[in-house]
Amino acid sequence: MTTTDAKLQTKIDEAFYTLMNDSKVWYAIEDLPHEIWCAIEGYGGLYEISNLGRVKSLWRKEAHILRPKIYRGYSNVVLSKGHADKRHWSVHVLVAQAFIPNPDDKPEVNHLKGRKSDNRVSQLEWATSRENKRHAWRIGLCKPKRGTKSHRAKFTAEQVRYIRENYIPRDPKFGMNALARKFKVGSAAIFNVVHRLRYKDVE
Repeated sequence: MTTTDAKLQTKIDEAFYTLMNDSKVWYAIEDLPHEIWCAIEGYGGLYEISNLGRVKSLWRKEAHILRPKIYRGYSNVVLSKGHADKRHWSVHVLVAQAFIPNPDDKPEVNHLKGRKSDNRVSQLEWATSRENKRHAWRIGLCKPKRGTKSHRAKFTAEQVRYIRENYIPRDPKFGMNALARKFKVGSAAIFNVVHRLRYKDVE
């Protein structure tokens, strides 16, 4: 993408977010610019999903746009075939199912820019769980866990405090080597705890 294209895309995104945050516009029944509608499968024409991420209900005499609930940052709507047959759907999944081919039968839908509220078809892709997680790491949505929260941690917070409070240099019971034997780790691991080179999350 060239600099000019990037600037144009930024302007388009900003215009879209302005529309999305204007409830009078977003929930009006009139089509938005470049909006395309598709019937949601399995509901007999009662609901439609647009390429911009709006969900339209045709249950009543007058169609209306559904107001999604936000769960963990994702937009969710409740669709039903009857009053006793209700199901929660993530809007981004409905958009992907309607507009994005999935020849490899991938199970998840990924937000390309990591913005969970942006459910435009241009911002979504089908992905495996592994691809989804890798993408989240790559764009900075997930931060590595450190200290006692890391999956590689050798000590609990209580053990770290015990080592720091009881360490006595060259002591036969509480020296570096003695503590290493006690916790079945190398002396370097004890050194890192004592000198706060690791487990900085523990006070």
